[in-house]
Amino acid sequence: MAAVVVIIAGYAGAGAFLPSGDSFPEQSGPAQKNNSVSAQGDPNSQMNPPLSHADSIERMAIGEKYYSNICSVCHGDEGKGDGPVAKFLKIKPRDFTRAQFKFRSTASGQLPLDEDLYGSITGGMPGTGMPPFAQMDPKIVRDLIMYVKSLSPRFSDPTEYPLDTVKIGTPVPYTTESVRRGRAVYVKAKCWTCHGMQGKGDGPAVDNQFDDKGNKLYTPDLTNAWSKKVGFTPELVYKIFSTGLNGTTMPSYRDGLTENERWDLANYVIALSERRKPYDGLDIPQDSQ
Repeated sequence: MAAVVVIIAGYAGAGAFLPSGDSFPEQSGPAQKNNSVSAQGDPNSQMNPPLSHADSIERMAIGEKYYSNICSVCHGDEGKGDGPVAKFLKIKPRDFTRAQFKFRSTASGQLPLDEDLYGSITGGMPGTGMPPFAQMDPKIVRDLIMYVKSLSPRFSDPTEYPLDTVKIGTPVPYTTESVRRGRAVYVKAKCWTCHGMQGKGDGPAVDNQFDDKGNKLYTPDLTNAWSKKVGFTPELVYKIFSTGLNGTTMPSYRDGLTENERWDLANYVIALSERRKPYDGLDIPQDSQ
């Protein structure tokens, strides 16, 4: 019951803020809590003019206030994912101190872009305790991002940069032929070991999946679009295959599969959620196991 109350409160809190514009807000500088890099020096903030020291301090204070009022109940006062509601949630909140963010536009193991964090905050995570804060003033979201980045020293570590941004490129058309090729890639890459032969999240390794903190992972049922959290289009699924999900057992296939193979696999995953049943109905070959 407590978790339900908090989630409802989260939606109500999101509605209390009015957006100030439609454009993506300027990216915040690095965390002033971790002083090894100044706000002007964060390579993740190249899109916008640098902030003055006074402005950085003011924005950090605003971000901390909103974090304490809205986010800490799940993510904890220090961002360790140990807020009072965390124990009631099946899928545990992110530990921001580790800076292991699943949904990113950057290479496996790397930090996210500010745009990635902005999308997670405003879009939420369907099927989890993370609601969307789409109505929150973009300036507040920007301040929240700045504060969240202050919770991990990684964002202020110059050796973490530059970030390698994954390019989406040109999609392979969503056709029956692509979906059939994607099924072959699904077998080749052994996706079935976790996701199951028909994508229902019931593969032989499903009970041995844990995140970087030892929390149980729940393999998505790919036949259910809502279990994918953010992968509702071939482009988004392709990005996940290319970046991997940091802190989980889902690897990046950027080096292991060609671009076309990743596109075909993305089309196959989308077809599964549309119940097209493009798989051939046969058991996984023994020599693939």
